[in-house]
Amino acid sequence: MAIIEYLDEWCNHHITYGFDALEELLKKYSGKFCVGDQITVADINLPSIVYNAKHKYTVDMTPYPTISRITGVLAEIPEFQAAEACRQPDAPKDN
Repeated sequence: MAIIEYLDEWCNHHITYGFDALEELLKKYSGKFCVGDQITVADINLPSIVYNAKHKYTVDMTPYPTISRITGVLAEIPEFQAAEACRQPDAPKDN
């Protein structure tokens, strides 16, 4: 197995391991956002983690409805839209 394939597999494993735990926590503590109904540092970090999980490591988000719901809510906020990696001046054009 090539090192890149191994690295992708390793990342996918650890991302899903973390998402399994995060999903359970969010089921208990989330409201509109990760922790209740106000944006916290958890919300600020979530979109980039989910983006990389989905697009770089092809993580299936089906088992994570709460993570997906919150990410969707955040995606509707103009400040989060402006902060998306693909909207940054140095983003690759094919992103």
